[in-house]
This record gives sequence, C-alpha cells and structure tokens, in this order.
Amino acid sequence: MKFSYDGTNGILRVKAPQTLIIENKNLGYSIDYNLKSLLQILKKTLPDLQEPASSRKQKAAIK
Repeated sequence: MKFSYDGTNGILRVKAPQTLIIENKNLGYSIDYNLKSLLQILKKTLPDLQEPASSRKQKAAIK
C-alpha cells in the first residue's frame, strides 16, 4: 500500500497497487479487496465549548 499525508490540510490518501487479501482464520473466511483509492480527512475541529443556553439563563436568574 502507498500512503501519503498532507499535514497542512489533514488529508490521508491511500492506494493499493495490488489486491489486498484480508483473512480471518478464526471465522474461516478470506476477502480479496481491490482498493483503488481512499481519501480521509483527519483534521480535527474543536467543538463549540460554550455553556448550554439553559445554564446561562439559570445564572442570569440567580443574579
């Protein structure tokens, strides 16, 4: 497999020039998988860390 990572934009690209053979001996199966390309955006975004509106209203009512 060929991996390339663009750290600036948080993008991972993967290609497999040959068929991947995925084998699970415990369950007794094998899969032949042709991965042409995979693009995954890994850049993390932070969630909005504001207080919920209900908490702000409660604090305002206490004042």
